[in-house]
Parts: sequence; structure tokens; C-alpha cells
Amino acid sequence: DLHGLGISWNNLGYCSFRDGDWNTAEAAYARAIELIQSTGDDAMESRGWLNLALVREGRGDNSGALSLCERAKGVAEATGDRVNQERSNAAMGRISAALRQFARAEAHYEEALRCIEATRGELRLDEMRDSYFAVAQDPFVDYLSLLAERGNADRAISVAERAKAQTFLRLLGGPRDPNAVGGQDTEEFETAWDVGRIQSELLDASTAILEYVLAEPQSYLFVVTNEGSWSSRLPGST
Repeated sequence: DLHGLGISWNNLGYCSFRDGDWNTAEAAYARAIELIQSTGDDAMESRGWLNLALVREGRGDNSGALSLCERAKGVAEATGDRVNQERSNAAMGRISAALRQFARAEAHYEEALRCIEATRGELRLDEMRDSYFAVAQDPFVDYLSLLAERGNADRAISVAERAKAQTFLRLLGGPRDPNAVGGQDTEEFETAWDVGRIQSELLDASTAILEYVLAEPQSYLFVVTNEGSWSSRLPGST
């Protein structure tokens, strides 16, 4: 059973990765990919390349990690595997930011968010949408953290709004159309509540909106008034 053997090697790689045993992890993941490739499981192969990338990242080889993420992304794109496209782009965003390639990091995060939003837009029930978003928050938090740390509070607030299945601001703006699916829902996430619209539709001279994003290791407070927007660091959520 080559597929089962490949999964076993992958599990060994994961355990070694968690223990910080980079050499064993890298060898195990490479062997897992070799076995999985012979079975035609493209999703598992894509995940394998991404696992190898995370080992390289852990070893401080960010350039090598990016190259492996590209392989993972290529396999995922060739097979329409949106989940691994999202994971690869999110990893590339994080690694590019570590390399101070900020424009590239933002582009990858945007692509990751589009994958998540498109997947969520295909789920017709609110319960399914909320459940999906609950496990897909990390790229949003990483992206808004990057923007906030670089002083771009306006865009960080927009990303924070996109991250929420039901937000205070969207409730103020009225209920979401329960029949909206696919691209319509994605478009709402991308355009509904940027800072300009918040200022023009929700604020007056004596009103401010405060938005908290609680995460680890860093939380943020965003403030929007008619005069502008600001962000402030807060301790992590725990």
C-alpha cells in the first residue's frame, strides 16, 4: 500500500518537525512525496511540498522555502485544489514578509484570502460558512498584522472586516442577503466596509468606531473617526 506508506512517512515527518528534528523531518517528507507521487494523490503531494517548505522555513532557509511553496502551489493550481492554493499562498505571504519582500507578501495574502472567500461563498448555509471561517482565520490575521505594523491602518481594517462571518459593522449596515452565493458574496467581502465607506455612512463629527482583533502573539485595536484611522498594539488574546 504505497499510499498508506506515504502517509506513514508524512506522519513521521510531522512528529520530527514538531520535535525540531529538521534532518529527519526533511528526509521523511521527501520520502512521503516520492511515494505519494506514484499514487496520483495530487492534494497530498501538494501538501507534502508545503510540509517540506515549512521545514526549510524552520531551518531559516526562507528562499528555499519559497521555492518549495511554489511547487506546492503549482500542483494545487493544476488540479483546482483551492485549499492547498490558499495554504501555499498564506505560507508564501508569511515567508516573503520575513524576507522583507512586502509587496510580494501582500500579493500572496490577497490570493490566499480570495481562495478562502471563494470557498466560503460556495457554502449556502450560514452555519457552514461560519464553521469554515472559524478554521481559516490565520491568513487574515497575518495579513492585517503585516499591514498594521507597516502603518496601513485603512487596509488592515478592511482585511479585518473581510475576516468576519458576521461583524458589528455589517449588522449596522443591514442583514446579508441569505441567497447570495459564490462571487456575489466574495464581492461583498471585498468592497462592503472599507474605511472610506465607514466614514461616509456611519460616522459624524462626534462618533468613533473601535474594532478589536484578538490574536496571538499580538492583538490590535483599530480606531476610525472622520479624521482618519489608527491602530494600536495590544497584548495577545491569552
